[in-house]
Amino acid sequence: MKSNFELVRDFKSYIHNTSDLKFNFVMYDNYEKDLINFELPYKHRWSPIYRNFVLAKMYGINDFWEARNRPEITFLTLTTYQGNTKTTRAARGESVSILEAFDLLYDSWRKLRVSMAKNIIGHSFDYVGIVEPHLSGYPHMHVIIFEPLSDNQINSIKKLWSEKYKAGSYRRGVNAEKNEDIELKCRDDIKNIGFYAFKYLGKSFGKDPFSMTRGELLFSAALHHNHRRQILCSRSVSAFLKERQMKRLSENIERKIDLGADPFEFDSKRFDFCRSYLITPDCAYVLKDHLKGCYHSYFLDSDMLVCDTSSRLDTG
Repeated sequence: MKSNFELVRDFKSYIHNTSDLKFNFVMYDNYEKDLINFELPYKHRWSPIYRNFVLAKMYGINDFWEARNRPEITFLTLTTYQGNTKTTRAARGESVSILEAFDLLYDSWRKLRVSMAKNIIGHSFDYVGIVEPHLSGYPHMHVIIFEPLSDNQINSIKKLWSEKYKAGSYRRGVNAEKNEDIELKCRDDIKNIGFYAFKYLGKSFGKDPFSMTRGELLFSAALHHNHRRQILCSRSVSAFLKERQMKRLSENIERKIDLGADPFEFDSKRFDFCRSYLITPDCAYVLKDHLKGCYHSYFLDSDMLVCDTSSRLDTG
């Protein structure tokens, strides 16, 4: 297992190596009967622009709540054992590294979610989970559950978390707050779950890795190493956000895209994607997928561009 030093070193190398990457799109203009090229910078979850996309997703989460007529909600904070403390060793018999803490948090939440649906709530439920770092860099999770939970149900959750999964202590492993205990306010005194959720990400999300605190840097390095998602949603929430994304796509399909000095109206009937490249300082790679969907996502969604660099193109 990698040390914290190795995790941070690899993460910094990733940030450095992707800083100059670009995507080059070759499209055929059906009106002008000619090929046209343009470039977009490679983005990942630590790119400054990514923060804007996630904020848009938070608006979508609030829309989901509004569409369900603002049901009562419960806020859970899930914390795991960490490090080499006496409490950790007493509960688990050994220390817990940051990578092990990530596995413990995500695996225990998966088990808890299933048990809540089957035995505690009695049916599937909608949720949004957001993972953020402690000052130490170790992760914990905030979960917005679109269900009111009784004190007995919360007590059952605490017992599962501490006794069955041994993920965290009974006193500190699970903290629950109910709808009426939380002030969900933003500008103009409008209740907005999206803003409440986004504030948890705001501490380190979209932050320049080279200006992060030691804990934030370690958290991001472990998140990158494990390829973990920082935002987790139930299927219904994910489907709602996807539908919302497609609606935005159809509404904005004519938006302007800047190609150098000459902006033009993007028209899906006018332009056909021909080929895409991943451009590095030394060479270019031909991509299998023309990235049409990813191209739209770049402007309209928070998903990262994921490409398959299948064959190298020698640029001379």
